[in-house]
Amino acid sequence: MSKKLRTPVPAYQKSIPGIMGGMSLESSNHFEADIQSFYRQYFPYSTRDKIKLDYKSENLDMKKIEEQQKTAAGMNEWCNDMIAAALRLRGKGADFIAVISNTAHKFANEIQAAAGIPLMHIATPAISAIKADKIDAIGLIGTRYTMTERYLIDLFENSGIKVIVPNAEDIEYIHDITFSELINGIIEPESRKIFEIAMKDMQSRGAQGIVYGCTEDGLLVPAEPDGYYYMDKKPGVPLDDDDNKSIRAYDTTDLFARAVAMAAYYGYDAWQKSLQK
Repeated sequence: MSKKLRTPVPAYQKSIPGIMGGMSLESSNHFEADIQSFYRQYFPYSTRDKIKLDYKSENLDMKKIEEQQKTAAGMNEWCNDMIAAALRLRGKGADFIAVISNTAHKFANEIQAAAGIPLMHIATPAISAIKADKIDAIGLIGTRYTMTERYLIDLFENSGIKVIVPNAEDIEYIHDITFSELINGIIEPESRKIFEIAMKDMQSRGAQGIVYGCTEDGLLVPAEPDGYYYMDKKPGVPLDDDDNKSIRAYDTTDLFARAVAMAAYYGYDAWQKSLQK
């Protein structure tokens, strides 16, 4: 039997990401555009238009996933679908896996155990950024699963970061908006107000920053270039004015895309080592 040849890595990148998307077309398109943009920043401005990050991809069916999430048997099927996708990515030559979904990381351990190549966890870049900012309490928004189960919360708390979640009513509002609007590209001002109410409430309970724990959150409540989200932004008023109520925002999609681009350029092992500095 002939030995399978590994896909050659382009001369200008050290590792090939395997991107598992399709949980939402909105977040997949946003993420893939972001990693290309962040990757090009490693090159001289005059050559950036000629540079393209090489990655392998596998897309899952969001409509199928929505149905799978309704039952325990369906959840097991979803997990198995992601394991199969991870194995296909490895077969295509990927050096590490990046799953564009916070909720899907409830199966991170199972995917990692089966894939045979590293899984870059979506929470890792966020934790690194929060610790760099010396913040020790964050609010967490996302799907109901992310806000109520432990698969992300434990990672933050085991890193010394207290997690505050919305109240039960706000959890349901945020979850419903995510699945009925955001994954379909629908952005409603009234929904933004609901998110802001939840964010203000968590801030009043000690949150020093908000983690956007769903890959679509940043589409509804985008942070400004300074990394803050301004909940009461007044027209014509400078952002640093006291009348503008703000909070540090950690968008997992943005931070994850930056990390994937960095790991592709320097190599996955070098990226991991950079977290220890």
